[in-house]
Amino acid sequence: MTTAAEHGTYARYNAEMASGEKPCDLCRKAANIYIREWRAKSPRHQVEKARERARGKARRALAFRHRAEFLRLVDQFMASDESA
Repeated sequence: MTTAAEHGTYARYNAEMASGEKPCDLCRKAANIYIREWRAKSPRHQVEKARERARGKARRALAFRHRAEFLRLVDQFMASDESA
């Protein structure tokens, strides 16, 4: 692979991925840091995170309020997964 990007950068991580190589630890770590920082300042990601938290709370509330139906559905899906 020929690239001007240095190891330990997000650019090099992308270059290694694009060439089908397994990214080195330095590049993987740089990519993790970059993505984490990007998500922290991305308003869209913050909205998606908040929506996912709200959806989880709603699922738990519904499971509590409609316990019998919830357990019946769990059993139904377990049975269909076992038969597949």
